[in-house]
Amino acid sequence: MDEETKDPGPDMSYFKRTKGIREFKELSESLKVNELGCVMLRVDPINIWNSDFIRELLDPDDLYVSSNPELFWVDGDVSNEGHLTLLYGLMTPAYEQKDNVDLVLEDWVRPTTVRSESVTAFPSPFDNENYAAIVARVYVSELDDAHARLSYLPHVDVHAKYLPHITLFYVKASVAEYWVNVLNRFPLEFTVSEDWLDYGSKDAKKA
Repeated sequence: MDEETKDPGPDMSYFKRTKGIREFKELSESLKVNELGCVMLRVDPINIWNSDFIRELLDPDDLYVSSNPELFWVDGDVSNEGHLTLLYGLMTPAYEQKDNVDLVLEDWVRPTTVRSESVTAFPSPFDNENYAAIVARVYVSELDDAHARLSYLPHVDVHAKYLPHITLFYVKASVAEYWVNVLNRFPLEFTVSEDWLDYGSKDAKKA
């Protein structure tokens, strides 16, 4: 799609946020943030591209895939790889302490569905990677409960505040606002998978 035809819409403030830990490069490297553990809630895949409306307005050429193998999760369209991070930053990977994870979540009542409250964008924390993550912001009180329970395990907070979200796309930063405006017209609801608990792995971690 010709970028000149894209209506950027109203001014958005989603780029104005508290810095995440990856933006403090020396601290991030000393803590090996990319190697920290996580616990995720799996959601069933959705195919946003099934919508004629989406196919007409969004251009797959806008997607951004990092050439850096250490940023393997920055992989363009990730809308069919749905997960919701309950906690990222465990000092010991979740798959190496499953008993502890299971213990704190033992009587947790998980939601069956989560609905997008809004779509927004998180800017890249990396100076040489000019992308934005397009995410569906979701909220049900059970997510805060799970995050609080998991926070009893030794961890590092990688964000100043827990913001439950499901990452949909990585796109070029120049078109992020346009994608946000389009996707906010499209209702999104996610079904929590039967096999819902993901203890994370090197190939699955996406904070």
